[in-house]
Amino acid sequence: MDSPPAPLRWESASRYYPAWVQQDLFEEWALCRVWGNEDSRGGGQRSSL
Repeated sequence: MDSPPAPLRWESASRYYPAWVQQDLFEEWALCRVWGNEDSRGGGQRSSL
């Protein structure tokens, strides 16, 4: 099993965007992304193969 790269994080004044790569249960690599606003509860996440 290969080692994934370190997670990345982008930030602006009130928003954040972390992303990382991880293996799923079938050992396929997936890109995981999260976004949100530090001033409210709005945000989301998505994983894609």
